[in-house]
Amino acid sequence: MNEHNCKMNLKMYQINQIMWTSFLFGIVLIHKGLAQTSNDPILSITTTVPDSTGIGNRIVYGRLAYDVVLTCFVENIRPEHQVKWERYVIQPDEDQRRQVHISSDMDSQDNMKWSIEKPTDSSWRLRIRSLHYDDESNYTCYVPLDTYGNRVQDFKSVVVVDPPRIIQAETSYNMRVDEGNNVLLTCKASGIPKPTIMWRRKGNMNLPQSAGGGVMRLGEEMTITSVSYTDMGLYICEAINEFGRARRDMMLVVDYPPKVSVDSDKVGQAKGYQRTLICYVDANPAPSQSTEDGTSPALFWSKQDDNLALDASIDPRMEYRIIEGSYGHLTFELKITDIQESDYGTYVCYAQNIIGSMTRQVELYETNTPQVDKGGLTGSSSSTRWTLLVLLLSFYITLLFFL
Repeated sequence: MNEHNCKMNLKMYQINQIMWTSFLFGIVLIHKGLAQTSNDPILSITTTVPDSTGIGNRIVYGRLAYDVVLTCFVENIRPEHQVKWERYVIQPDEDQRRQVHISSDMDSQDNMKWSIEKPTDSSWRLRIRSLHYDDESNYTCYVPLDTYGNRVQDFKSVVVVDPPRIIQAETSYNMRVDEGNNVLLTCKASGIPKPTIMWRRKGNMNLPQSAGGGVMRLGEEMTITSVSYTDMGLYICEAINEFGRARRDMMLVVDYPPKVSVDSDKVGQAKGYQRTLICYVDANPAPSQSTEDGTSPALFWSKQDDNLALDASIDPRMEYRIIEGSYGHLTFELKITDIQESDYGTYVCYAQNIIGSMTRQVELYETNTPQVDKGGLTGSSSSTRWTLLVLLLSFYITLLFFL
């Protein structure tokens, strides 16, 4: 890690040095070109893997730990000429370059790092094996023309890059926390250039206000203070640089006591008709209506006057229904059919988990006319016939009025 951090700190300096060297090399090439005669070799680095880019196609972005290949094509070469490769190592501490000889013809100075291949009689291919930070420099293919330093040459600047990779040991995984506590989410990544870390939530939901809000946040760490149940969900950290991206998903689970709400604390219905009482429960762990273990149910409706859980198995006119949503959200319904006088009153929706409990009340009151319930207007057969009779009578009265 120390070596990696050191290299990252020198990155901009090295790139500047390489670009400046490329400019100077260009001047040298022009000068050498002017000195050439028609009998001199014609030399150029024709192909590279990866492909070269930048001004004059001088830059080769090589991926860390992968091979880089530079192919030098030479025409009009005479028997006394030799094709050579060299590189220039940047010395940041000394602010200067050091020339390093790589090969003469097919002989390499370091067979572990470099190899010379000849795909054709006119091609000398330099392979840089398993690219490392220290391999970043200018690579020159040249042919000496005389003992005075005149030569023909071409060069490419190899720049080491590395797509982002999540550092597993320094990045958060799924986390579980009690509501009201603080939580620190961490995401760290390696890469060249240094990746930018971006946080977001699944579905582009807003981040917690305590973490800055909005749909996106930059930085390796994100602190959520006084965690709320609304902060629960999937968080995504992405590491991005010019050469790729990496991602880590982490689920934040928040344990919290039930929070119960209702659409209205008063609902009405006429006798003989159906009415559905609805409450909404958010809790983690979610409360259960099951009593298989012999304990009291943790989710039920009761009448306020007796404070006992209504047993739908005893009264066929009553029916429970639970609709499960995401992240511990429940819709809890109590459907009462063929409403009688004794059914009117205050009902209590009760929810409990291992952390706490909460209740909300809904008053069911009598109305003179039937009210539309879920699924439409529903009542007993007698009440339905009476309603139809009233509607039919109203129709005839209206018809007689217009006649």
